[in-house]
Amino acid sequence: MSERVAQRLVALNQAFYEQVSAPFARSRATPQPGFRQLLPYLPAGPTVLDVGCGEGRFGRFLLSHRPDLQYTGLDFTASLLDLAAAQVPGDYLLSWQRGT
Repeated sequence: MSERVAQRLVALNQAFYEQVSAPFARSRATPQPGFRQLLPYLPAGPTVLDVGCGEGRFGRFLLSHRPDLQYTGLDFTASLLDLAAAQVPGDYLLSWQRGT
């Protein structure tokens, strides 16, 4: 795939998620069953990078089970990152970063 085509596909994907961020976030209200399976493998005080974090449900799940973690959620959809940040109040070691 050419670089031009790849960039166009990324732009289309980003525009799509910006447009449907609210209904997309509502459709992701509950944690995936596999999230719980990861918990026994996390060391004490883990650092987690969630690439493509969307509205942050994985970060919220981790925080509810492991408040000792340091979490960074990375996504290219600003509206989803805004939703993620709004759902995690307080001074936790979570950050939400926009990337491409």
